[in-house]
Amino acid sequence: MACAFVLGAALALAPAPARADISLEGGAAVSGGKAGAAGALSLGLLNLPLVPLAGELTVAVPFNGGYATTFDARLSFAGTAIGAGAGFGTLGATNRTGAIYDVLLAHGIAPHTALEARLYFGPSRPSTLFAGVRFSL
Repeated sequence: MACAFVLGAALALAPAPARADISLEGGAAVSGGKAGAAGALSLGLLNLPLVPLAGELTVAVPFNGGYATTFDARLSFAGTAIGAGAGFGTLGATNRTGAIYDVLLAHGIAPHTALEARLYFGPSRPSTLFAGVRFSL
């Protein structure tokens, strides 16, 4: 009986591969007083079954130049997700690749659809706000 309990707890808390979690986001990015259209692609990498925590790889690209590639951890509750991540890119300083960090806030507005805002920042680069609509497949 004790072995079954321990095995069940281990399986419930073990990371599981994400379930074909791909998200596309379209919106706008504002950096250094310049605004422009932007897009993002996120790929879910892991989900914890009993904890509403997920990890994903995100690539954000403003159409006026630069990019950011981050690994984000998202904690979801009551239709809202908060998270943070770290990675690299040229966002905010399009001629120099370096460390980039982000924080995010999202809220579901329909099935598979959410409004999302991300703030990208890093050493020696201006902050970039990316806001848009996220569609999850």
